[in-house]
Amino acid sequence: MTTAMLAMLLSLGIFTTRDVVREMAVSAGVSPRLSACIIEAESQWDVNHLGDAGEIGLMQILPSTGEWAASKLGMDTYDLYAPVDNLRIGLWILRYFPEFFHTMYLCD
Repeated sequence: MTTAMLAMLLSLGIFTTRDVVREMAVSAGVSPRLSACIIEAESQWDVNHLGDAGEIGLMQILPSTGEWAASKLGMDTYDLYAPVDNLRIGLWILRYFPEFFHTMYLCD
């Protein structure tokens, strides 16, 4: 399922944020359970959460990290407050650079 389709299903209330996380994690080759645990630890599932150091959204991505990862993903436009964009970037980081998420130790 495309990210645009997932965003639409989320906005219509057909899918929950947890449904989208599950779908996107599987597509990204990341454990849905690990992804959910990190989101719980980072933002408590608050898509608008702003961290003390400026981290944004579900996966608490710093704007500079988001810009870097989005460029690697070929994303010309993105919004870290948009759950699907935040997840796409965050799951890519989790797959290839898991050390960015210091909360992983909570997810054993």
